[in-house]
Amino acid sequence: MRLLRKEMKNIFLFIFLICAILVGSGFIERIFDYEVYVLGLHIGLFSLGTYLLWKGTIRKTLKSLNVPGNLKENIGYIVVGLLGIFIIAIILGLLLNYFGFNDQYKVVEIAKTFSIYMILMGVIVAPISEEVLFRGFLTNKYGIIVSSLIFSGFHLAYGSITEMIGAFMIGMILAIIFKQSKSLTPCILIHILYNLFSLYMIWSIL
Repeated sequence: MRLLRKEMKNIFLFIFLICAILVGSGFIERIFDYEVYVLGLHIGLFSLGTYLLWKGTIRKTLKSLNVPGNLKENIGYIVVGLLGIFIIAIILGLLLNYFGFNDQYKVVEIAKTFSIYMILMGVIVAPISEEVLFRGFLTNKYGIIVSSLIFSGFHLAYGSITEMIGAFMIGMILAIIFKQSKSLTPCILIHILYNLFSLYMIWSIL
């Protein structure tokens, strides 16, 4: 058991490399359904983030990220974070409409094709894997702006400039929340709630 614990960091690196090879080569997408491809992508992100953040044991690693953290403080940060995201979304929407540019429909068209498995990944898996890497590691290592730019670039697959701008702004807010709270918990929960709300809006209203 102690030997396994010592090798855990290398195990996460091995998982990341396998996922990177399979996802990067398109092997998963050719052999399996798209859901498996996306799952492999997020397992890779999570493994890379965990490898880079590893402190020797799971308990020490979670403690370094202040997970779960203080419940009362987390709730406060979640409320502030969600309000910030929705305010930014409204302002961004008004500005883009004013200038006559909004390609958010591309995201809506893609999201409308999501299976229940993709929805579950978008609401549960993606927020955890992305927050571990983008906020847990990149924000601490390279700062708020750089981590947010990389987070924005990760959304390039949607083919929407509006989505990338929005992802950058959301990344900024989540990075600020992480810096202020020193905890990954509110970032993950904000990400989960925002994705859940967005998918609900797409499926129920748009």
